[in-house]
Amino acid sequence: MRFVLPITCIVTFCIVTVMVVDAVMPLGIMMGMFMKDDSTPIAVRLLLLVPFLVILVPSLIKHTVTRSILTGFGAFLLIGLWVFAMTFLVVYPMPDTRVSYALPAITSIPFILAVTAAMTHNVRNVFSWSRKTLV
Repeated sequence: MRFVLPITCIVTFCIVTVMVVDAVMPLGIMMGMFMKDDSTPIAVRLLLLVPFLVILVPSLIKHTVTRSILTGFGAFLLIGLWVFAMTFLVVYPMPDTRVSYALPAITSIPFILAVTAAMTHNVRNVFSWSRKTLV
């Protein structure tokens, strides 16, 4: 479970699809294209990578509570990036875009379930650790 939930959160984030002009694109491909774009400032590229790193790097930490807290924080950052993407690509799309609200909603369900599972697992780890110290 150390690597499974963070990788599942990242993969399900990348498969959420949105409409871009006349094409249907997953967020993972859009992020890759955005990272390769030369007009994007390096600071913005690094800031967009932070949620992925914050959810993945704690998997290398041995201490369970620290790993759970940092992974939960990374999950919240990934949710923030998802809300940002949904706001600018679905709620306020580019002109001449025929927005399909059902497609992002349906493809977001696995992401929401993965993040919920990760957060439930992390909260359970934190609370079980606090019970062990009280005994």
